[in-house]
Amino acid sequence: MKCNSSGYGGGLAVRSGRIQQLGGLLEVSACNSRDASGGGIYLEGNLTQIDGTLKTNACHASGGGGVWVQSGDVNQHGGAMFFAECKAAGYGGGLGVLGSLRRTGGMMDLEDCAAKRSGGGIYVNGNVSQSSGTLQLRKCLVSGEVSGNWTMSGGGGVWVESGAVTQHGGSISFTDCDAVDHGGGLAVIGDIEQHGGFLEFYGCLASRGGGGIYVNGNLAQMEGTLELHRCQSRQFLTKEGGDTRWGGGGVWIQSGEINQNGGSMLFNNCTAAGHGGGLGVAGGSINQKGGVLQLDLCETFSAGGGIYVSGNLSQSNGTLKLSSCKSVQHGADEETWGGGGLFLHDGTITQKGGSMSFFACTTVGYGGGLAMIGGLEQNGGLLDFEDCEAKDSGGGIFIHGNLSQREGTLKLNRCKSVEGLGSDEVTSGGGGVWVQSGEVNQQGGAMSFAHCKTSGNGGGLGAIGGIRQEGGLFDFEDCRAHHSGGGIYLEGNLSQMGGSFTLNRCLSVQNRFGEHGWGGGGVWVHHGEVTQHAGTMHLINCTASGSGGGLGVAGQVIQHGGQLKLDRCIAGEAGGGLYISGWLNRVHFSPMPPTGAGWPTIMTTSPEQLVHS
Repeated sequence: MKCNSSGYGGGLAVRSGRIQQLGGLLEVSACNSRDASGGGIYLEGNLTQIDGTLKTNACHASGGGGVWVQSGDVNQHGGAMFFAECKAAGYGGGLGVLGSLRRTGGMMDLEDCAAKRSGGGIYVNGNVSQSSGTLQLRKCLVSGEVSGNWTMSGGGGVWVESGAVTQHGGSISFTDCDAVDHGGGLAVIGDIEQHGGFLEFYGCLASRGGGGIYVNGNLAQMEGTLELHRCQSRQFLTKEGGDTRWGGGGVWIQSGEINQNGGSMLFNNCTAAGHGGGLGVAGGSINQKGGVLQLDLCETFSAGGGIYVSGNLSQSNGTLKLSSCKSVQHGADEETWGGGGLFLHDGTITQKGGSMSFFACTTVGYGGGLAMIGGLEQNGGLLDFEDCEAKDSGGGIFIHGNLSQREGTLKLNRCKSVEGLGSDEVTSGGGGVWVQSGEVNQQGGAMSFAHCKTSGNGGGLGAIGGIRQEGGLFDFEDCRAHHSGGGIYLEGNLSQMGGSFTLNRCLSVQNRFGEHGWGGGGVWVHHGEVTQHAGTMHLINCTASGSGGGLGVAGQVIQHGGQLKLDRCIAGEAGGGLYISGWLNRVHFSPMPPTGAGWPTIMTTSPEQLVHS
């Protein structure tokens, strides 16, 4: 039928009543409400479906192109609702509800619906809940211009104005939905809670935040599956007085946290022009107590190829995995760019258990796997980086803060930083880890670096601060630097109170700035001293083309206890095993002293201050 009205309800208007469908077919086609809501149906009461079929097709209105529920809820327990090619000049291209949408069964299907303001498929002012059944939206669109009041525009598939979305079961899917503002698939000015079921987004697009999902609240997952595939956030906005890039190719959390206790969140091939190729958390934290959070092949033109977090990241259990994510553009504000896998801004990463792994993540900025402005604290669990790469410092990790380990394992394998060292710039590098401002503190656990390399300083680890070891294990194998510190480069002090340091087959291959001051096949300490109270430092088969085949120190070495062993280390210049620009006090060598390619085993520029016992 083709019906038109200048008022409410182009096809059917129910004032002060309700619609309850127990069976049969209710169909409204090509009906229009030119100046009001409810192109197909306008209702002042509840819409309840127990069974049967409700169809609206090619209906148009200012709000609720297919159906508009002015004062009431939509309750679906069974049956099927279909909305196709319905449009609204304002809100709710297919369905508009000023109450809540509750689904305990049945099917709701929306295709090719559009709105100019919010909710291309569905607009809900209250809550959305689903315990069973199927809700699917395909090719739904918010098509109008981006308004100055961004909180009132978006949700290509669904817009939830002032309530929460809760899923206990069933499936909800968004395919090829699009919004010129926020939330290509789903936009929620409230919380999302998933206790079970399946929630999927495929090929959804947004011009601002959240190609798949935009949330101005918390996102919590207890059980169930959330998947986002090939979703995209296409633009970023710069306001006067500050950088406000929207992002989150998959999900953007504007103000809130992510809390995961179980279930799985999977992001695949998501892209953002702004921060967070897969996931962006602009004003909160990520807390993982269980479940799986996995991002593959996600990409950003800003910070955080996989994840961007402006807050804290904590993990006590579960799995966080980032694979082949990348940050592909380096901006003028260098502190806000990088993190091929994850970028954390002004927060702390705390790990007590579980695992975090970064595989083949890359950036043209800082931190191939992880870049962060804040501290990293590991009290347990596994933190693993493999084949990560940065064009600037920190092939695996770049940190503006302290790196602390009490328990757990930190592993970096085949990570590299490939550029960034100029003729007058020596404080860059860190094939595995670069600590820009802060110290490395180890009380227990294990840190291992294998086959890491840099074109700058510190093939495995570089730190502008120092290292303090009270226990645990440091292990470096086959690391190399094209300048100083094949294994480790430090601007500060190296202090050992206990634990074990082992560097094997590390290499400093180029002496670029003169004879005295650069080298350290195993370790180079540039502006500090080495102090050993207990523990073991063992440098084996390390080589420097400059000075200090095993250990090079521009300051002094003081040994109160413990063991310093240099075994078969070689230098092209001074100090095959040990080069000291300051003075040496009480150093004990292994029974087999190192050789120095024609140079003395111990070399110091102040021999009168040398005390060797």
